Amino acid sequence: MTYTASKAKDKGRERYSVIFRHPARLDGATGRPGRRVRRGLGTTSQEEADRLVAELDVLLANEEYWTYAARGTAEGRFDPRIVSVFFDGMEPTANVANSLALREAAIALPGLAEGYRRVALLGTTGAGKTTLVRQLIGTDPVKERFPSTSTAKTTVADTEIVTRPGTFSAAVTFFRRDEIVDHLTDCASRAALLTMTGAPQTAVRNALLDHENQRFRFSYTLGRHTEGSRRNTGSSTGSSTNHGADAAGSRDGNDDEFDEFDAFADLDDFDDLGGFEALTDLGATDATVTDDGGDGGDGGDQAGDTSAPGEGFDASPETLPGVDLTETQTVIDNALGLLDTIVRTHEQQARDLLAVETEEDERQARELLEEELDKMLRADESFNRVVDSLLEEIEKRFDALTVGDVTRDRQGWPASWTWECDDRVEFLRAVNRFTSNHAKSFGHLLTPLVDGIRVAGPFFPTWGPRDGTRLVLVDGEGLGHTTKSATSLPTATSHLIERVDAVLLVDHAGQPVQTAPASAIQSLLTGGQTEKLIFCFTHFDSVSGDNLTTPADRARHVVASVENFLSSVRTDFSPRAERAVRRRLENARVFLGGLDKALDPRDPDGRQSIVQLRKLLAAIDKVVDKPELGESRPVYDKTNLVLGVTAAVGSFHRRWNALLGVAKVPEVDREHWTRVKALNRRFAEGTADQYDTLRPASDLRELLKDEIYRTLEEPLSWDNGRPADDVTVTAIIDELSRAIATRLHDPIKDRLAVRPIQEWQASYALSGTGSTFRRANRIADEVFSRQVPVPGATPSPDRNEFLHSVVAAVSAAADEVGARLQ
Repeated sequence: MTYTASKAKDKGRERYSVIFRHPARLDGATGRPGRRVRRGLGTTSQEEADRLVAELDVLLANEEYWTYAARGTAEGRFDPRIVSVFFDGMEPTANVANSLALREAAIALPGLAEGYRRVALLGTTGAGKTTLVRQLIGTDPVKERFPSTSTAKTTVADTEIVTRPGTFSAAVTFFRRDEIVDHLTDCASRAALLTMTGAPQTAVRNALLDHENQRFRFSYTLGRHTEGSRRNTGSSTGSSTNHGADAAGSRDGNDDEFDEFDAFADLDDFDDLGGFEALTDLGATDATVTDDGGDGGDGGDQAGDTSAPGEGFDASPETLPGVDLTETQTVIDNALGLLDTIVRTHEQQARDLLAVETEEDERQARELLEEELDKMLRADESFNRVVDSLLEEIEKRFDALTVGDVTRDRQGWPASWTWECDDRVEFLRAVNRFTSNHAKSFGHLLTPLVDGIRVAGPFFPTWGPRDGTRLVLVDGEGLGHTTKSATSLPTATSHLIERVDAVLLVDHAGQPVQTAPASAIQSLLTGGQTEKLIFCFTHFDSVSGDNLTTPADRARHVVASVENFLSSVRTDFSPRAERAVRRRLENARVFLGGLDKALDPRDPDGRQSIVQLRKLLAAIDKVVDKPELGESRPVYDKTNLVLGVTAAVGSFHRRWNALLGVAKVPEVDREHWTRVKALNRRFAEGTADQYDTLRPASDLRELLKDEIYRTLEEPLSWDNGRPADDVTVTAIIDELSRAIATRLHDPIKDRLAVRPIQEWQASYALSGTGSTFRRANRIADEVFSRQVPVPGATPSPDRNEFLHSVVAAVSAAADEVGARLQ
């Protein structure tokens, strides 16, 4: 195939772009090389654009440049813009490291050396994770609304907050252009499929603007039109959304005094912690503490808010100058019309091809078209123009930014936005453009395009210590930001846990430690991170019952509800493991209610939460204290380790054979073929190791951790004798577990993502009748079974290679901490 490039002038602009098929990047339509690429050339000169296109044609004509390794050679011969156009995106997962580097260059994260504690928050959707962050940094739920909360999957990018005195600073990084194009393409394909099936126009429009897994809601950026609403150029045309399930609940009425139950301090202890004199304003707004609750009610983001959109929202982002939502809605209307035309054309072509005459012929034609429509669309230049038109509207929003500094890559796509400001309201108004989900601002928000945000400044709650707090808070995607609860933590979350000092498990007190939180606790346990765990039970004021007359009664009830999980830990692992988790539950837990509103220390409920929040700060500060390990170290039988790895790999295959539909397992449902194909595409392109809850790498890692941890529970002996106390034994096993867990990432990535890349690509390229079944079998056989085989009794280098890599990782970890394998 001959590859050539052509130039095009961006709609409504003078600058030029280049369009070409990439000879080394996967085409989503065929599963083979030939991905369509459109990039800005950074010039308005036709002569310069022609010269750049000619240089790109040279790259496209010479196969010696078709690998990422050739970038260095190309940099010495071609214009830097053309080098970037061709090679960017060829290096897998490069954007994650680049985004972190950009944020770190703008705002360095302090650590233990500077007296800071790095804290990650984990929790299911609706548990109140982000609402807790608001309380910890003292932002007002009505006037400031930072970070945003919602019933939906609001937090999908990591939000890193550094509490420090001085100027407010922000660094925001964005997804690569390719990633945005991919998700826009997914949206357009989904909208086309709904068009074919006769779905209502509103459903088609919503599908075009909001990705089906709810991570990328482009309606925030492009506006959300509803029938009967009046379009205008200065505000969103969208309907209001139902906000607030992320809030932590509230309850009217006074509670009885605390009793001796250790979950609570007596109210007299409030004065011991500083009392009213400690509630000095360290940066929070006046509304944070109220005399009568007048400004401290439910935030405008919360469910049931009947105020006008944005009422009292001082930090609401301003409309972007020059952004005309009427024009944007026209672009969207035209896109929907073109999609309808494209779908009807492909429908007719399918009928002609199959010579449709009967109802049965019609049914077969529609089934074939449904399976092949996505492939047909991605190869259709008219369809690509739909995606281009939406992307151009998005770029207009970046061009309209007047506050802050935007850095761009060589094609002009935004890479980061930075800003410093001394005014708190102005700062949050600017930052909320990249974090908000407020309906009034739809059409003027850049939230869906953000892959990470880091802010620093005097974010101190009025109830905190006089000299402020020294925290780095990391709030990422929730455990429940999926349709189904996953059985394993995403790879990125596992890496985050390894980097932080404390993990706040934010869980609903009404239904504590359900599937997702239980999986998170188990992952912390088997990864040797239990001592980082702090239980934060939110919605505590919603726990009620005739037998629960005091806060202490309710606290006992919540703790008792966790007993089933603790019992499962004892059964699945060991009594010692259960005691380790129980110690954290007893010594590092808080019960929080009413977090969705300002906390009033003059009100018993508010005072109760303030006491608990101060207890939380103390637990965070103490979590870095580690016991002395002494000289004792465990000795293990390598044979038991081999048996554990064999069991883990067997469990992995049983689970994934069921998910793929090549075998039946009672407790595992088969995944829809479209989700399997979406996962396949990400591995084939090298862009991710998961799709939504489909996480083969994470599943394998967690299963290995579980089985290895069981092995660690049963050492053959101890050098220098077993420690006398349980705490020291746990600390030694945790140290070894941490060292092992960090070493499992590379061999798993190598076996599931790196080595079988060609098999992933071949599986994705399958099409036609039966391709769904053939793809599932190929993934099961050629990727999973070949790369991660169940170890065999008969020695075989191929069959036992993965086993040897895991044993080597455990051996290296044991050497590091002084344990022994024999």
